[in-house]
Amino acid sequence: MPDYVTTRGKILYLSDGTGECGREWFHRTEHPDGTRTYRTVSEIDELPLLRDVTHTALADFRPLECYARIRLGGEWSAAWFLFDDDHVTCEAQLAGMGRITQRIAVPERAPYFGPHPVCGDAWVMASYDLGSPGRKAIDGFLSSKLVTGSDGPWIAPYTIDIDELPRETVEVLGGTFDTRHFRIFYDEAKQQDTWVTDDFHFVKLRNNELAVECVLIEMEQV
Repeated sequence: MPDYVTTRGKILYLSDGTGECGREWFHRTEHPDGTRTYRTVSEIDELPLLRDVTHTALADFRPLECYARIRLGGEWSAAWFLFDDDHVTCEAQLAGMGRITQRIAVPERAPYFGPHPVCGDAWVMASYDLGSPGRKAIDGFLSSKLVTGSDGPWIAPYTIDIDELPRETVEVLGGTFDTRHFRIFYDEAKQQDTWVTDDFHFVKLRNNELAVECVLIEMEQV
């Protein structure tokens, strides 16, 4: 028998005006040493964009390594990322740019990395637990600063302004969950809410500015 736990499922992307506008399949494994990996395939219909990501984190959800590939407009780009206590490293092959290498010194291992699958947003929320409660700014990295993650992938330093709101019971097609509720502030008028389980499985996301909601519709442990 495997010595790891596997969870898999599906997330829908929903636009207020047009309904379903994308989707994401995820497969997550958790190992006895605390490391965990998710593997995702994501589709955004309007662009159209196809994204494949395999991302591994340590027991505290800090990133260890990641592979990200996007296909957009008939062209593809891909990158491999490595995180340690001193550096963030990226080796990428990018459409229109060719091969690039990045290596950025850091004072400690990055608290989060966002390669843009929606289920991975839950792992970004885990960085909030690394400090004291209350609204705070947390420095980390993304693979793209675009909300769709449609450029790169490369190392993009980023600071999230985040707070935790009261717990909520959230019902979605994938089930009913006792969740932690986080809010990211892009500015005081632009905010994004994310609901996750205590072990940082994604449940729901709402961005009012973009009029987009992402919801868990399937999840099973196998």
